[in-house]
Amino acid sequence: MRIVAIIMIIACHYAVHGVLQDGIGYLTWNNADFFNRLLTCLLMPGGGIGVALFFMLTGYFKVNSNRIAIRKVCLQTIYYGCFSGVLVLICSVWAPQLLGLSANDRLMQTAKYFFAPVTSGAWWYVTAYIILVLVSPLLNRMIHSMTRKQFLALLIFYWVFWYVLASELARFYDIQKAVFFYLIGAYIRCYTKEISREKVGWYYLSALGCWFVSAICFYLRTVQSVKLETSIENEIVGKIMVRFFNMMEMAFPAVLGAIIIFKIFERMKFTSLLVNRIASTTFGVYLIHESVVIRTLIWNRFFNVNTVQYSSLYYIVCFVITIALIFMFCSLLDFVRIYLFEKRYLQLAMRIEKILKRS
Repeated sequence: MRIVAIIMIIACHYAVHGVLQDGIGYLTWNNADFFNRLLTCLLMPGGGIGVALFFMLTGYFKVNSNRIAIRKVCLQTIYYGCFSGVLVLICSVWAPQLLGLSANDRLMQTAKYFFAPVTSGAWWYVTAYIILVLVSPLLNRMIHSMTRKQFLALLIFYWVFWYVLASELARFYDIQKAVFFYLIGAYIRCYTKEISREKVGWYYLSALGCWFVSAICFYLRTVQSVKLETSIENEIVGKIMVRFFNMMEMAFPAVLGAIIIFKIFERMKFTSLLVNRIASTTFGVYLIHESVVIRTLIWNRFFNVNTVQYSSLYYIVCFVITIALIFMFCSLLDFVRIYLFEKRYLQLAMRIEKILKRS
């Protein structure tokens, strides 16, 4: 499941960071033919659903355990923070134009990566995940103190007020989202059964339906964003419509799609040493390709998604190959970290912990 989830996330980033350029590429998106615009929107649901699957996995496996284990995640984040910080410094000295960042932004990113990669929000998922794990014992105590009906009522209340409505208002929404999907994963573990063989087909069709509805919401939202870029008339109405389609996508197809896909994978009884080893690199794949500096180099400089690939007649081939190459390359980089550096810095961290405990 982790491999599928991270590929979904990379696909979403291809569309959001590559084609749409984080909001400045709407006109480029609009100038292509309908087929390419639709394909781009079909990639977008993977981001929300993929992240939801990771948080649900955390809730599924941690609901019956109060052990807090964040050392490995923190050290891995620090490792790639240093890696990204060094890359920023190298580019700043020899080719600052590659990053597309001002001198002040480069300085801020370097400070984040070197001094606070875990807590600064350099990677929003890491910060949310660490806080989620730290509060998980409290969440578990609350979960086990409730009946099934009370838990379901809490999920519905949370979904309406702290997930959907809060998406446009809350300052710490990433943490709220992490807690929401943690609770869903915990509910699945505690109160649901595996789907039967007879229902598997319907689950696959439902997952496809949720994905397509989500893509339609993204398409309509992006159309409204294009209108805001090209016309100042009805600006307020346009912004309301953008937020409306964003909330509708998050409220229904993203949540339902994540739950359905999770249940499909829950039923699968598949074990493979190779797959497990590849799956162990998925967090590293996220940290590498979603680093701000590497993100810019990947999408804008190396693959030229917005300027070359998106206008190509072979767009579908381009994005399939690009997503596969990014996953494989980042996975290989993380294998290098695992086999050459992980044991060494874990041992160093444990020694420092022992020294601190003695003092």
